[in-house]
Amino acid sequence: MTDLGRLNFLIVDKNKHMQEIVETILRAFGARKIAKTDCAKETLKYILDNTVDIVICDFMYGSMDVLDLTKVVRKQKDLSKRYLAITLLTSDTTPRRIAAARDAGITAVACKPVSAKELFRRLTAIVDFPKDFVESESYVGPDRRRKTVAPYDGVERRVQVNRERVPSSQVTR
Repeated sequence: MTDLGRLNFLIVDKNKHMQEIVETILRAFGARKIAKTDCAKETLKYILDNTVDIVICDFMYGSMDVLDLTKVVRKQKDLSKRYLAITLLTSDTTPRRIAAARDAGITAVACKPVSAKELFRRLTAIVDFPKDFVESESYVGPDRRRKTVAPYDGVERRVQVNRERVPSSQVTR
């Protein structure tokens, strides 16, 4: 089982009640090191000045939202900051919002109201199955592909006739 007690969490939400709910859930999972902020500027300062392993963040509005915050974090020279796991906890899970979060470099998304089971699933996926990070001119963040498929080198690899798959008994070498 994942040991969340060794990790440093940062909860970011303007709603103090939601902060308390998430903190209670994390403590039930064994988390001991939990900080809370309620605005993007304070969050960025906290991330840059402290050790943080996982941020659980509401979308936030105003001068900087979680997408802007993530882009700033992903540009940091300090790799422990750049590769920080950022989980978006939001009630707006429209495909457009999810795509924007993914493209900004968000590590995971969970829907509000969040259940303990769902949050635990997201956190254990982050801790136990970390994604490789991709760095290019247009994107820095966790690999957006959901699963890796082992390369297939069998005889039917890329063999097609009229866009239909050809049975291996008909493949000539």
